[in-house]
Amino acid sequence: MRRVDTDSWRLSTSFGNSTLHAALFIRDAFHLKPEHESSLPPRLTGGVPNVSALVPGFDPFEAALQWASWWERVVTYEAAVALGEFRGSDDGDSLGDMAAARARVFDPPNFLSMSDAPSLRSLAQGAHREALRWSKYRSSRSNPALQRGTRDSVVTRVAWETCVALHVKPSQLSATVIVLDVEGSWRSFPRAGLLLCSANVFRKEPLFEKYLRETFLENLGLRDTEPAREWSYDDIMADGFDFNADFDESDTLRDVHQSHDLD
Repeated sequence: MRRVDTDSWRLSTSFGNSTLHAALFIRDAFHLKPEHESSLPPRLTGGVPNVSALVPGFDPFEAALQWASWWERVVTYEAAVALGEFRGSDDGDSLGDMAAARARVFDPPNFLSMSDAPSLRSLAQGAHREALRWSKYRSSRSNPALQRGTRDSVVTRVAWETCVALHVKPSQLSATVIVLDVEGSWRSFPRAGLLLCSANVFRKEPLFEKYLRETFLENLGLRDTEPAREWSYDDIMADGFDFNADFDESDTLRDVHQSHDLD
């Protein structure tokens, strides 16, 4: 987990998520073809082996159907973790709740959570060790160069431009990014304030800037609204902009919504 957390906006970035990558590994290693593939992450990078021989005679069509449902549940769990929904007043209770929730979607080696999906369960039982090994040694979790790639200058520019354009305080901006080691320039917004993206998106500054801005906007409840960029970040710095002096505490998001309604 890498955080860029100033006194104002918040950005949290994680790499090599073991549960998400294990689920993708099982899909790719058994060559499952779920429906609506265009909305799902592409294949994992780095040459996933074919392990179909581990579970001879499995039904690929039934397993693919069950995998799509499982993927949705895994993403729902990891989104809740990433957005801090298990944080409570008692650390012990929070960790217990998180562990219980994870066991409902990913509980090797027996995968009792998949009792209603026998085809997929057999694949998970047969390949979970290989899946977790891939996540540990082949994913971006073991790539310090990529993890250092968060461009603080990009985050700063996007955050300030969003604040100025929408007349919101930096403390109202929050984004969580989970980087997946999948092919191409893929991204998804499963929850407001959460961006799932490929490592390629994270590496490419224009793409990361675009999707980070969208993530900030979604967390503000302003989906599909592109702020008018009256000032660029360079203009803000050149003008000696004093955020605390120019923005009053009484400004609210209601005012922002109203201003967009008038446009």
